[in-house]
Amino acid sequence: RRPCDEDWDQVGQYCIKFVGGTDALNWTDAQAYCRSAGGFLVDDLTSDKNTYLYQAAFKNQFWMGLFNNGSGWMWDRGATQPANLDQDQQFWKGGGGPPPYDANNPCVYFDGAAGNTAQVWTTDSCATRRNFVCQKHRYDQDYHPYSLDSDLLPPGYWYVTVKTSPNSTSSGDWAGCAVSIRVQSSLQ
Repeated sequence: RRPCDEDWDQVGQYCIKFVGGTDALNWTDAQAYCRSAGGFLVDDLTSDKNTYLYQAAFKNQFWMGLFNNGSGWMWDRGATQPANLDQDQQFWKGGGGPPPYDANNPCVYFDGAAGNTAQVWTTDSCATRRNFVCQKHRYDQDYHPYSLDSDLLPPGYWYVTVKTSPNSTSSGDWAGCAVSIRVQSSLQ
């Protein structure tokens, strides 16, 4: 994987950038900013990422990629279709499940000032200017396997079967084998 761009932090398979201060934007403009950088507004899908965001926020609030379009809660995915909020672990203010749809407050911010990391998702008007966090995958969108290496496999589904024969070395130990697979995908 490629390294993260300057001013982006590496967090697992993602690059994350906190944007704030005089650069605070409403939710829609923050979404456009992240898309122009090749990413999307940050998601909060796991307890590990939730802990990271809470600690990195340092008691600040910021837009994240969760919103309700009137048909349900969705995660922003940049240029691709939004993803339904269907994860088991959610971090809504007040605990419990998602609030009912409110056309006046369909966007969600992460409340780093909340006293409980499990209750940081808060709804608000999308027009409110806030700090925001972008994320993008660390894959290289411009990688084309055929441009340099004509002996690489074409895209598709591939299956590998490895068979070995018991083969002892001179010391009587079994001689093993290994398979190395490297994959790159533009899936998000």
